[in-house]
Amino acid sequence: MNRLRALLSVLAIPWFVLATVSAARPQAGATLTPDRRTFLVSKDVGAERWSIGATLATTDLDSVLGATGNVFRADGAPPSFILCQVRTDSAGTLRDPESVFRLTCRGTDACPGTARACARDDWRPIAELVEIPASFFLPPGGAGDLAGTAADGAGAPVAPASASSPGASGLAATAQALDRGATLSFDSLSHLVNKDVGAERWSIGLNLVPVVGEGGGSRNQLLSVTGNVFFPDGGAPRFVFCTAREDSAGTLEDAASEFRFRCSGADACAATASACAASGWTTISDDVRLAASFFLPPGGLPPSVQSDPEIVIIGRTSDPPSIVTRDFTVAQGAGTRVAGVGSSSSPASAAAAASMRSRPRASSAGRARPGPAVGPAPIRSARPGGRRAACACRTRR
Repeated sequence: MNRLRALLSVLAIPWFVLATVSAARPQAGATLTPDRRTFLVSKDVGAERWSIGATLATTDLDSVLGATGNVFRADGAPPSFILCQVRTDSAGTLRDPESVFRLTCRGTDACPGTARACARDDWRPIAELVEIPASFFLPPGGAGDLAGTAADGAGAPVAPASASSPGASGLAATAQALDRGATLSFDSLSHLVNKDVGAERWSIGLNLVPVVGEGGGSRNQLLSVTGNVFFPDGGAPRFVFCTAREDSAGTLEDAASEFRFRCSGADACAATASACAASGWTTISDDVRLAASFFLPPGGLPPSVQSDPEIVIIGRTSDPPSIVTRDFTVAQGAGTRVAGVGSSSSPASAAAAASMRSRPRASSAGRARPGPAVGPAPIRSARPGGRRAACACRTRR
């Protein structure tokens, strides 16, 4: 929490100071990933080094989702994770370096438990208003023209690595990570990592984007792994961009599974972002292998909650199902009681019970039988074989 208080003092720096200190060191800079979806930044803010990425929902420069990453302190203390979201009153746009983004920022430390629990409970407000010029996220030449340069999700050609390419041999094909820290952002779209890979420090994020499936439901899909790689000799950090291979079997649901990535690296961009996205990246390795645990805190994700196998859904799950029973009693204002099940006590069901009347209903054999209405209270009833049926029942007329 002390680190978050320190962040608060940094974020109180006026935006015009950010603009002047961001390029204070030669290795500071920014670039755009080959898929034109993430602006990567490694710049100084006051006495801090920000290693962050601003992710776009599409290749539209006005579709900024937010900025996530690490903030490193000058005293060598463990870095903090940060997530900033664009406010509704923000007029910032990456099309205009002079425009100013208005952000709301939260921060947290490395997660000690499960990712989902930390995403829900551990993020704390840093500042409700942080003003940062768009130039902070851009290389010297600005964004350039992204229109027509790449389709959504498509990458630009990446040059093969050469022996003289900085950092080309710095990443092992099979990376072994020492635990330093990871967490999940509170919007559940970024698994943020600050860990060692061999002799290097990776400050990266596994980025997810929400997509709509064939059935109309929404799910989070792996977009990329992006961030900074810092070298032990103190040299300028490199930007890294990885996409999952077609044969990757990694899943965050299983910490022991293995991701296989194609990774590229780049130095800080000296031209326009679009130009560097097209030609500024070189191949690091075509097969970087990382266990899913690399992106997770000690407690894992954990796995998604599974349904009780003893619960049977009656009817369609899209609508509250109905149940008809002849074994019932109606008491004025006392709710509906189904024999052997119990009664509801909600005001709505009590009112429904007061107005219900038994009505004859034709049976399959043509004889009339009672056809009562059942109030809108959840009902559980025993089923043959010891299985239970659960439904949210509604009034039938």
